[in-house]
Order: sequence, then C-alpha cells, then structure tokens
Amino acid sequence: MKYFLLFLSTIYLTTSTFAQDQEQNSIKKVQYTPLPMIGGAPETGLQYGANLTTKFDLGSRQKVKPSFISLTLLNTTKNQFLAISKQEIFTDKSKFIGLIDYKKFPENFYGIGPTSTINDSTMISWAKFETELRGMRKLNQTSFIGAQIIFSSLDTVEILGDKKKYASTPGFEGGSFSGLGLSFNYDTRDDPYTAKKGSFVDAKYNFLIGDFSHRFLEIDMRKFIGLNGNTIALQNKFYNSSGNVPFWAMPKLLNQTGNSFMFRGLPDGRYRDKGAFAFQGEYRHSFKNRFGFVIFASTGSVFSSWNDIDFSEFKNAYGFGLRYQLRKESSENLRLDIGFSPNEPMGIYILFKEAF
Repeated sequence: MKYFLLFLSTIYLTTSTFAQDQEQNSIKKVQYTPLPMIGGAPETGLQYGANLTTKFDLGSRQKVKPSFISLTLLNTTKNQFLAISKQEIFTDKSKFIGLIDYKKFPENFYGIGPTSTINDSTMISWAKFETELRGMRKLNQTSFIGAQIIFSSLDTVEILGDKKKYASTPGFEGGSFSGLGLSFNYDTRDDPYTAKKGSFVDAKYNFLIGDFSHRFLEIDMRKFIGLNGNTIALQNKFYNSSGNVPFWAMPKLLNQTGNSFMFRGLPDGRYRDKGAFAFQGEYRHSFKNRFGFVIFASTGSVFSSWNDIDFSEFKNAYGFGLRYQLRKESSENLRLDIGFSPNEPMGIYILFKEAF
C-alpha cells in the first residue's frame, strides 16, 4: 500500500512540475524539465533526488529527432548515492551518445554464475566512476555507424558481510580499464521514450586495456507492434565477454542503471557472469485518461562461456504495472511495476520512462 501511495504522490509532484514547465517553455525551442525523483526498489529502499532534462533541436529538418541532456542526483535510505548524466544528441548527419556515471553503492553480492542462492549473498561497498562517449555517422534515415571510448574505475571493495571467500573475486582489489569500440545503431521507432511501433537494434564491440584487459560484445534488439491502440513490446539482449573481466563489468540479468530494465522481479545483480542472454515481452494498454497498465515476463541466464550454457538454469520473472502519462503532448510515463520470480523476494519499482 505504501508504494501505491508513493506512486500517487509522485504523480502529483511531477504533474505540478510539468504544468509550471509548460507555462514557461511553451514557446521556446529549448525545454528544461526539472523533476523530483521519488521511487523505490528492493536493493535501494526509498530513492529520493532530482533530475534535470534539457531537450533541444539541432536539426534543420523535422525528420531529425530531438536531442536531450539529463542529470540525475539520487540518494537512497540504504546509504547509496548516484550521479549520472546521459546525453543523446542528433544532428542532420550525426548522432552522439554519452554516459558519465558516479556511484557509491553498498549492495548485496551473490557471487558469479547462474547457481547462486540468496544465502550466498554478502554486503559489499564500493565507489565507481565510468564514462562512455559514442560518436556515430548516419548511413541513411534509420542507421548509424561509429565508435566509442570507454573508461571505468572502481576503488577497493570492502566486504561488510561474513563471506570473506569473495575477496579473490576479479575486481575486488579495485582498478580501472579503458579502450575503444565499434558500434552500430538501427532505429525505426516512432518514439524513443514510449515506442508504439518500429524496431531498434544497438550493437557494440569494445576492446579494453588496463588492469583488466578484456573484450565485450553487446547486442540489444527490440520490436514494437501496435495492436488496436495498445502495444506489444519485445526485447532480446545478448552479452559476451572474454579476458580478465572484473565483477562490476560483467553483465547482469537486472541492471537498473543501464539502457534497459531486464528481469523485474530479481534483485539487482542477482546473477552475473562473463556472458548473459535475456528475453522479455510486455503488453502495454493505455486508457484515454492518461493511465495505463502493463503485463510483462522475462527469461534468460548468465554463463561463463558458450560451452557452459545450461538451459535448465534459465531464470524466469513476471509481473504487472501501472502507468501515468506525465504530459498530454508527451509520451513519457511514470511507472509502478511489481515483479515476481520463483524463490526470490518480490520487486517493486517506481521509476520514470518505460523499461525498454
């Protein structure tokens, strides 16, 4: 009940903010949107902070998508702190994507691999800084190709619990890596925030050196199908890495601060390894009064190598959620999701934007 009241309170705060923002910026090309950030998740407890998003148009034609720069500052009741800036900038012939991220995040660590249990968890504490900057050139109206630079650094991990056996986990001693990568992007979605039709493919291959030299491949594929005013949304994500991969760079079935939100119903970082495969589907139903609901399900697993993929170890999650459209002229939603997975604690998430 408290999460539902929190959801309604957030609707009131954001609606008031948007109303003021609309009055001040309705005739401006640049739009500033300040938002209170109030949410919750099992791993963080209550989340509170603020977000400022700036939207603007750099293109000379209406076909060019609007650009945005966002800054989020977030605290939690479990002594976690997050400062993250995301940028997505479009011009007539180019696309630039940026991520600058600082986290000080005590969290539960469950070990590496698909067979860990809740009893394997221990509390750890660390601070991390990372950045990824991508520059891409337009091939045609829907496709981009380019490159990126990456830097990531984490201080020494402090084990707060009693599982001292994890001290030898790659990356617990701290360190950094950096490198270059290649990327490809294909996008026919009608809206990048709440797509109702179209496809999206994003592929990255990174070459990384430093204290942890490794390679990393990530492929994200999404499909959105309109259905009588509602939407069926599908997503498939694949990761594979090789070399000396630190624990914080390993793919996870749930990563709340990444580009998508897989496996609602699992604790963040519940399963991680050098590779991961995950699929999720979602039915989105919208009402005319700006409210809506969703039903979703996920399946997937992590693995250390192709030869170690075990379909019997695939995990499953499912759930439902409520949606509230923040502005009538915008597709951005506030969402309340409740996720379930066998033998795992229920997950409740209050966040902005769709999961994918």
